[in-house]
Amino acid sequence: MKMINKYLGFLVILGICASCGDASNSDFKAAEISGGGDKEVIRFVLDASSLPHDGDFKLIDEADALTGKVLEIPGGIKTETNLPTGSIQVEVPDISAEPLHMWLRVYWTEVCSNSFTLEIPNEPPMVIGEDEVYLTWHWIKVADLELKAGQTYKLTAREDNLKVDQILFTNEPDYQPAGHEKTKETAQ
Repeated sequence: MKMINKYLGFLVILGICASCGDASNSDFKAAEISGGGDKEVIRFVLDASSLPHDGDFKLIDEADALTGKVLEIPGGIKTETNLPTGSIQVEVPDISAEPLHMWLRVYWTEVCSNSFTLEIPNEPPMVIGEDEVYLTWHWIKVADLELKAGQTYKLTAREDNLKVDQILFTNEPDYQPAGHEKTKETAQ
């Protein structure tokens, strides 16, 4: 019975996401809902190749990406007088009434290429990233924010020579993603 409830909940969310008129919601990639305890577990994955972006962000081929495409700000753009431009627009999925936590799967090349600015409506911009994991794909938690479903956030370029593969939303504050998170297309 629990398995049936899990799949019915998944299908309801698929229907809700597919019925939204906004293109960013129709780019829905995967949601996993499972029961257990008092709370449903929600994980929602966006592939970077489906996200609206502008400026210096480019969609490139990447063998280590789950879908073979990532968003990159190429090296050589940032100088003392020129900063990279552009942003990735991320709409928090409206799949739950509860707060969601956001993670990014990123690739940093060096200490001066390891961060974004997160722009949240009605809040001052905040720097995210700046960890010391280089030359490998890894997940970074976007602070300890309780994001509001349906709002649009912007990841704004600060540095060049970095890549984004996936964005994960979950209601699990202690969840730690590792490797690729499966999307609807890759789960089969």
